[in-house]
Amino acid sequence: RLRFRNEYRGARGLVSWLVRGELREILNDERVDDFASIIVSLMGIRTTSPLLRAVGDAERRALEQSVLHAFLERDAEVRPIVLVLEDLHALPNTARLVAAIAERPCARVLVVVTTREDVFGDRPGVLRTLTLGALTNAECAALIHERLDAPVGVLPDEFVTLCTALAEGYPGLLDEAFAAFEASGVLRRSSGVGQPPTFALDVGQLPPVTTSAISRSAKPRVLSLGPRDFRVLQHAAIVGSVFWAGAVVAQELAIASPGERLSREEIECRLLELAALGYLVVAREPSFSGELELAFKYSIEREYLLRTVPDAERARRHVAVADWLDERPEAWSDTECLTTLGTHLESCAHPEHAAEAYLAAATTLESSRSLREVVPLYRRGLELLGPTPSARRLDALHDYGVALVGLGELGEALRVFGEMLDVASTLSNVRKAAIAHGRIGRIHRERGDFARARDSFRLALELFEEAEDVRGIASAHDDLGRLHWMLGEYRPARAHLKQALELRSASKDVRGLASSLDGFALLGMDSGHTEQAIEALTLAGGLFRALGDELGIVQCLHDLGRLALRQNDAEKALETLLDALDGASELNGYPFMARLLIDIAECHRRLGELDAALVALEHAERVAVRSGERYDLGELRRLQAKVQLDAGDAVAARASIEAAMSLCDELGSRRLRAATLRTLGEITAALATDDAGDRSAASCFVSSVEVGKELGCDLEVAETYYAFARSAQTCPRLKDDPNVRREAEHLEEIAREMFEDLLVPLDDGRWSELRASVSGALLGAPANAPVALQI
Repeated sequence: RLRFRNEYRGARGLVSWLVRGELREILNDERVDDFASIIVSLMGIRTTSPLLRAVGDAERRALEQSVLHAFLERDAEVRPIVLVLEDLHALPNTARLVAAIAERPCARVLVVVTTREDVFGDRPGVLRTLTLGALTNAECAALIHERLDAPVGVLPDEFVTLCTALAEGYPGLLDEAFAAFEASGVLRRSSGVGQPPTFALDVGQLPPVTTSAISRSAKPRVLSLGPRDFRVLQHAAIVGSVFWAGAVVAQELAIASPGERLSREEIECRLLELAALGYLVVAREPSFSGELELAFKYSIEREYLLRTVPDAERARRHVAVADWLDERPEAWSDTECLTTLGTHLESCAHPEHAAEAYLAAATTLESSRSLREVVPLYRRGLELLGPTPSARRLDALHDYGVALVGLGELGEALRVFGEMLDVASTLSNVRKAAIAHGRIGRIHRERGDFARARDSFRLALELFEEAEDVRGIASAHDDLGRLHWMLGEYRPARAHLKQALELRSASKDVRGLASSLDGFALLGMDSGHTEQAIEALTLAGGLFRALGDELGIVQCLHDLGRLALRQNDAEKALETLLDALDGASELNGYPFMARLLIDIAECHRRLGELDAALVALEHAERVAVRSGERYDLGELRRLQAKVQLDAGDAVAARASIEAAMSLCDELGSRRLRAATLRTLGEITAALATDDAGDRSAASCFVSSVEVGKELGCDLEVAETYYAFARSAQTCPRLKDDPNVRREAEHLEEIAREMFEDLLVPLDDGRWSELRASVSGALLGAPANAPVALQI
């Protein structure tokens, strides 16, 4: 509303028109109507948009978040944006939108909020927290005199001391302290005509709890509560910072004597009155239908209330809350409720049941894309389950490991899958042991430890065959195929991928089939079979769309961008890869994030945007180093060398390409070696100052061609021919030599002919169809239909 300078809620047509007018200056015309409808709706103005009518509440919230984020990104391109939002904890809908922005930060958007410290959690690199320090006693005393408009020396010293101790440096609590003291008769104010006010403190009116409250950091407003209100807030504090009236009632039944017991109606009335007094905040969207849900306005008050609960009552209170939550069917599908349930079960010494609640919370949260919050839940659940091998522990270890992989925490994931393998072996669960070997192999593969990866995949294949698990056998073949592809061993790669494809097609494993097709697309691109890559990618994208598999769709978009890059269309490639990056940022975790950022950097390099390329490589390096992905680091160093060479920093380029060659020697990937030797040849040629340097560069190019021919990859050979020709034609000492020029022109012509044979041109029409098949309209077959393919 502030952004569009609109304060008229009722003028729907005018507001929509004004919003559309400004949006046309920012967005493409075809997106204006949809954006305007959603933005107007967010302003609190009813809209008749068919788009919003066609989606449910959850989809609508996701749509609002996506549109708001996209709008802020585009608007920030015009001018930087600063949003200042106060007391965000009292605005859950707005808090969700701000959290969505924080998940995918915009470079020129700054959001400043005042809120409770628990609203956003820890978001390194996105959220900078400024915790306002408490006032000193002297500052607090000065503020007390200022708030009461009293000259220094007028207020009784004992009153200033008491307020200072109770407020503990929180300025906002002083007004509440004054109101509480006046209401209880502790503070009396008097003022004569034309005279400054005078104040008197009646110590005898202080509640009995005051003396201990000061020593235990009590909050002043709590002192003025009657015993029943105080007890109700104690019940609420036990539940959590967010609580439900029903859980308060459950404790009242468990703790209070029949004569003192409050009814549900009385409790709800008291809670609403306490909310009106500013102790609590009423939730607008309660977790449980028909249940009054509230939250403490100040966490420090809840902390004090918790300290006043007698130890003898705590266990009974936690049991009452846990029983009440356990009886709510909705609780087992809500992460916060399950986490709260786990906390109470743990507090009343039921570790196994608490573990189940935490693990269930992790499962529900995982489906809502919050892996950083999932991992601690899995960790705590596993701790409470204990080390004894069990089927439940086996499943939890698998899910925990998958979550860690999604976050790029490959080292910890490797340890977890190792433990999973031990538990599976103890329980004689052959299938789970095979799954663990497969997961371990994938981590080794991504980290470039190809020998260990091969051993793990072969063990997985043997165990899946022993368990007669067809889908597992197909998965192991797929993993082996991708391993051979990364090594540049295209014949065995094709054989394993073909085996996986046939098994998955026969078993109607549609998701697995889509994954195998994606593997064929990668193989086709890198081995020069572009038409086959396009066909495989089209089918894979359609199947992933039909399944609603967002990770699969992002993978296909990524592969589509790489295909455009292979076609030397950097603009289309960059557009598609950035779409994939947007999609990946919305997922729990994208396992190929470093590779995606490297491909984006290559697009920027080809477009001459070297600074942007270096920024993308810097982010890719952080991801690759954190997760230990040495293969990606090798590719990153190679590309970094090319960018540095283009930028004129030959010394840095030389250091980077030497680091890349060192990684190639460690990894043993011929595919990576062919490309790295080619880049080494380009850099050596650019730095050569004599015939020895020229011969060294030529040797690198020849070695790259030899490796490419060993791979049976004509595309690598063609790229090296072309790179050699361009280096010879641009070298100051060689370009005027007629023999060198003639040989360079000959090699360039051979390269062009090879490119024409290998690369299938994609005109705009066919490109649009391919984009639609991957990320647009669904393709054909229902999810349970068999898919027949000509391989």
